[in-house]
Amino acid sequence: ETLAQAYPLRHIDSQSQNLVLSWQKNAAQLNTNLKANLKYTLADAKTEFSGQAAVNNSQVSGLGSIGEIVGINADLIFDNSGISSDKLNARIWGVPVQAKAKLSNFTDPLLEASLTSTLSLAVLQGILKDKLKIILPGTLKGEGKLFLSLQNKFSSVGSLKINGYLDFLKADLKLEKINSPFAEIS
Repeated sequence: ETLAQAYPLRHIDSQSQNLVLSWQKNAAQLNTNLKANLKYTLADAKTEFSGQAAVNNSQVSGLGSIGEIVGINADLIFDNSGISSDKLNARIWGVPVQAKAKLSNFTDPLLEASLTSTLSLAVLQGILKDKLKIILPGTLKGEGKLFLSLQNKFSSVGSLKINGYLDFLKADLKLEKINSPFAEIS
């Protein structure tokens, strides 16, 4: 019997319901359907893996100022070089978001993500006040479309790069010291 016969490519199909993972002050509760291929070569002690996972109604908590991300639904693809999703939906601070994300190079991980969300400007104003301690001198009404992109190399603590913008959709702004509101801002 050859080593290739003794240790062939293995196919793994797995499902989890309410699987809880925890590390440091973080935790994840996952519901997944996983399909993976795993190959181990004894001669050079090399492991190769690849596959896909569907994540449904899952959550991650203990994320510092973000707190938790809930209602996570994603189609993931992974291999030895990283993990990615072109379709990720979740709720952060109660706001629904859609994202694309990629984590590459497990040795020196790099996270790249783009995120979009359409949200009430009144909700946004509440988040700015309650979560980020930013108080606007007035009242916002209407809707906005938020676009964010981030890049973070985990080995570079404190170097999170976030770029983004907010498009206003028929917004009204009533400033405290001005009698007439700014209306229909787009």
